[in-house]
Amino acid sequence: MKRYSILLMLVASALTVNAQIIYQEDFDGDTSDLNGTAPNIAPGSEVWQGASSFKQDGSISGGDSSIFLPLTLDVNTTYELTLGFDMTLNNGSTSWFALGFSSDAATPSTRNFANTGTDSRDWFLVRQNGNTVAFGGIAATNKWFDSGSTAPGPVAIGTGMQMTTTLTTGATLADSSISMAVIDANSATYVLDLDDGSAATSRNVDASSLTYIGISEIAVVGSLNSFTFAAIPEPSTYALLASLLGLAVITLRRRRNY
Repeated sequence: MKRYSILLMLVASALTVNAQIIYQEDFDGDTSDLNGTAPNIAPGSEVWQGASSFKQDGSISGGDSSIFLPLTLDVNTTYELTLGFDMTLNNGSTSWFALGFSSDAATPSTRNFANTGTDSRDWFLVRQNGNTVAFGGIAATNKWFDSGSTAPGPVAIGTGMQMTTTLTTGATLADSSISMAVIDANSATYVLDLDDGSAATSRNVDASSLTYIGISEIAVVGSLNSFTFAAIPEPSTYALLASLLGLAVITLRRRRNY
């Protein structure tokens, strides 16, 4: 009977393994400032740190601003940072939403990802004209990818859009890799070439100094729908649980036959 119970526990584990949500913001509040409030899900007492232009209902009031949450990374882990948003198409505009990682949140009243400084940043932006750009530091000197200035760009602008940055840490945080993608208003996935011409969809990064995740914007006409930061089980985890599930099924069948 004990062995039977253990097998049932293995089956249950295999069926329930999922992403571990670390942060989740649903933007289900009112027009009060998001700054100083706790996300819907957080590991502790963490609160948003940033400019007053970000509101609890996901609306934006103002421009050139950022907002952040503190970050702690583990080794040998895959993380997904996702922002759901709506944006108004404007082929004549270079205004944007940005999503990414930073080692500093000291100047949240400005578009911190893009401004000058020495802190580490891995981030990317989507412009209202449909173009997208990725950076491994400040915008002026650390560009990884640029889809160009021709409008409209390759990303269809509208409602129900999503930006996702996937960070996979290695045996040390310094041995990590990152990839970036956009799901556009037509539900098409646009994966960024992070070596700008080589068709590389990921890039090696040093994540040891990354201590914040956040959102930036510059005079964008749009709103935020969701923000999630989650640890994703490695494929090897699913493979192991699938094997355990198969073993449990075989064993249960044998017990039934005898």
